[in-house]
Amino acid sequence: MTGQEIARQTEAQGRSLSAAPPIPVPEVVPGSVYPIRSLPPWVISCMNALTAGDQKELPADRAPTADQRAALEAHVAHVDGLLAPAAMDQVAAQFTGLLVSFPAQAISDTAAKAKAQAYFIALEGLPAWAVQEACRRWLRGEPGPNKDANFAFAPSAPQLRILADSLTADLRMHRLKMRRILDAKVRVELPEADRARMVQRLRDVIAPHTNEGSA
Repeated sequence: MTGQEIARQTEAQGRSLSAAPPIPVPEVVPGSVYPIRSLPPWVISCMNALTAGDQKELPADRAPTADQRAALEAHVAHVDGLLAPAAMDQVAAQFTGLLVSFPAQAISDTAAKAKAQAYFIALEGLPAWAVQEACRRWLRGEPGPNKDANFAFAPSAPQLRILADSLTADLRMHRLKMRRILDAKVRVELPEADRARMVQRLRDVIAPHTNEGSA
């Protein structure tokens, strides 16, 4: 048995448990937004199988069991909740609190409404925690992707969007990887002995015709 076969057999044994424990979920940690915690070996095995050559199929011996699929579905549902868009009042509370922390010129009510609308549009679709953390980081002088940031002023709507977006990037990529495992087709491979017998049968069928052609 080759080293690769031994490794795959070990993985299969580790994944053969009838019940799969819940997959650790991301959790909020101040200053380290929703880090991805350690994943079970069977999840990593599935991810590696799909990463190789950007596969969309999993060998049957590396595909998740029914219990493992249920654990994955629950995990993805939790991540979906973390990425759910914030309500408008949550968004407004975050960016208005940030804006009033910086000096600003007096503007008309019309201009103020237009400015608020610009932030609503820019931050649309983002989770509340990402907007909150983006505001916190701007106040701390942490620009993220905004390399030309001037922290003497409040961020523009696009700047705040870019910063908040960057905070969700790892979580969105993590969700994509988990979703790929669930969406992957299972490839059933014949055991080596069965494959050899099938090849021999084909040869037996083809052989008489080959002999006739050479006669």
